[in-house]
Amino acid sequence: MATYLFFDDQRLLVRENLEREIGAPELLPDTLFKEGFVSGAFPRVWKRADGSWLMFYQSFVNDNGTHNVIRAAKSVDGLHFTPYTNAAAEAGIDDPVCPDQIIPGWNAELATVVDTGTDSQRLKMLVSEYEYEKLGVNSKIYVSEDGIRWADTGDCWHRIGTEPLASAFFSSYLNEYVLLCRPMWGTRRVSVSLTKDFRQFTEPQPLMQADALDRPLDETYGLIGFQYKDMYLGILHMYATLPSDTWKFVGGKIEGQLAYSFDGAHWLRSLREPLMKNESPFAGLLFTTDMRVDNDGSVLLYASGTDLEHGYFAEGDPAIGVFRLREDNFVHLRAAGEGRLRTRETLLKSHFDINLGCKRATCALFTPEGSPLEGFGHGDCVPFSGDATHWTPEFRGDTASLAGRVVTIEVRLTDGCVYGINGDFVKMINTEAWRFEKFGTLPDSSNP
Repeated sequence: MATYLFFDDQRLLVRENLEREIGAPELLPDTLFKEGFVSGAFPRVWKRADGSWLMFYQSFVNDNGTHNVIRAAKSVDGLHFTPYTNAAAEAGIDDPVCPDQIIPGWNAELATVVDTGTDSQRLKMLVSEYEYEKLGVNSKIYVSEDGIRWADTGDCWHRIGTEPLASAFFSSYLNEYVLLCRPMWGTRRVSVSLTKDFRQFTEPQPLMQADALDRPLDETYGLIGFQYKDMYLGILHMYATLPSDTWKFVGGKIEGQLAYSFDGAHWLRSLREPLMKNESPFAGLLFTTDMRVDNDGSVLLYASGTDLEHGYFAEGDPAIGVFRLREDNFVHLRAAGEGRLRTRETLLKSHFDINLGCKRATCALFTPEGSPLEGFGHGDCVPFSGDATHWTPEFRGDTASLAGRVVTIEVRLTDGCVYGINGDFVKMINTEAWRFEKFGTLPDSSNP
């Protein structure tokens, strides 16, 4: 399956009277979880074989924000969590700090959790354990089959040592796991490392930092990446620091902007506006560290934070919460009046549908040379009005007859938004379409 999303115009031939806007996730208030000081909890969720859910997170257990414990919560629906009160006992942790603790010790922070398959070490937890006397960090890897009993592998995921925010996910394009992390402790930049087995990692390479288009003194706090349909999306945490003669640490807000990638290792930035905004109860800090697609196609984003600003991690009224975002609505194109877009060349294999909401819309199909296809013009399309995540245009012609044809897809809409185009098709550019028409060869995989 393929998707046209509108982070940029690379796959468009026409964009008229359509303004690009960032989506607006909605907090689900009844999901707020407040067990401990969880302002920077960095939650990750995992669905168990029985259909229930675990949430892994960290919390402060003292007043000065130096003692961190990694804990577990459980849920029936993956939205409403309660503490896993006997986790430490099941994990066999001697003298636990709290009964829901799953990693021993009190100085560990959660970098990320990855499900790699079905064996006894399927879950990999990347942890940062601090050696304050040496001003160093041990980047440890724990493994588990059930999410409660974890074992230290003795392997290291970062040679120098660094701290969260971090993320790891599998890139089907590269056939490797991608690790996004800071290059070292305290350096607010993003680097990228690759691994096939979570034993050997490539040396972290520079990927991203704040640039001249950002607000003065902004810093990149961390990039959390996810696979979404046929691409990779990221929440780039931006720290709006305050001027300081010494250390940019106390004060300033953290919000989440968008980034996107076609292979998971090389990233582009989107509009310099937040997807994850600083609004109560996260008016000061908002860390978004996990994402999953719900049964209805909507996107669930798991976040933690507080109304207080940076540096006050173990104070205030922090919480973990879940946000819901319309399917595909990371960015959308809005028409005030009539707007028009047309995709580049698209090889139809079977069906396609359109995610939109508007006063009126029609669709039309054209040849790569720009000629309208008989039976598939705007006048041949049954007009649409309303809201649908998967509107399938109905034409006078039979869409099934176009299987194996290269077309361009045009949408005209009035007073509304288009969020994406999904379906069984292959995205092309003109030279790929020419080759297909002449030789029947599909696009090379190096052009995602």
